[in-house]
Amino acid sequence: MKKTLFIFLFLHFSIYSQEKKKAIKTAKEVFSIIINNDFQKLYEKLEDTIKFQVNIEEIKLFTNNLNKTLNNTSVDFENFKSEIVVPLDTKSKFDYIVYQFPLTGEPNNKDYFEISFILKNNFSKIFSTNVVRIDKMPDITVKYGAEYEKIPKVGEVVTEKNSKTGFIEKIKYRDFNNLIIIEFNEKQVKISESNFLLKNLKFKKITEFYENGNISLIASYDNGIVIGEFKSFYENGNPEKSGLYLEDLKKDKTWNYYNVDGAIVEIEKYQNGKLVDQ
Repeated sequence: MKKTLFIFLFLHFSIYSQEKKKAIKTAKEVFSIIINNDFQKLYEKLEDTIKFQVNIEEIKLFTNNLNKTLNNTSVDFENFKSEIVVPLDTKSKFDYIVYQFPLTGEPNNKDYFEISFILKNNFSKIFSTNVVRIDKMPDITVKYGAEYEKIPKVGEVVTEKNSKTGFIEKIKYRDFNNLIIIEFNEKQVKISESNFLLKNLKFKKITEFYENGNISLIASYDNGIVIGEFKSFYENGNPEKSGLYLEDLKKDKTWNYYNVDGAIVEIEKYQNGKLVDQ
């Protein structure tokens, strides 16, 4: 019995040690990418599920801001803290692990460079990255959908404007079953239209648009994680990829991939997250 327990513990700590080394290696790579302000490489380092939720311009701005924060700063990659995070959605098995590496250079500095990884993946792609300022962070509430939105009355249309520019940022209205939110950019171009179930405001169906009016994305999210039919499009309106997600980001059935002219270039078939034909 003792021998079996020893073998189990040895294997457990051996696997953990390997994962730790992979996490540190990737964290160092991401730090170098940010210092070099290479937003394209940072985008490539993201898990696919995150890529679906952001565009390259957002990553460019994000990388530039991180670069300004981290430049002339060193990171202690040896004395880190790690914590496994379980999503609030009790149905989800989409757990991830957060690594926090202290920033050095100032006495009593509490700030840290944070990297997170999807626990079941191989630690080569990141789930998120940021710099956390302990003394400067405001209280933060995590929002998965429209659960904190004030719901209009039936027949009421609510317009929210930017307090400085007066431009419309959001229009809200509802029917008997759904809350509809339309969002606009600073050029007053519609960028998204979301339908939230009134009985579950953390679930939304969203359509996103390019500035030319063409659709860029059609998808559904439950507690911030994509689920159901997924379709993305090129700026010219042609399809880019389409398929089906089950719970926990498992691809299912047929996934089609297209070139910019709309021709299918690849077909994949999945069964409950496993690729069965290509």
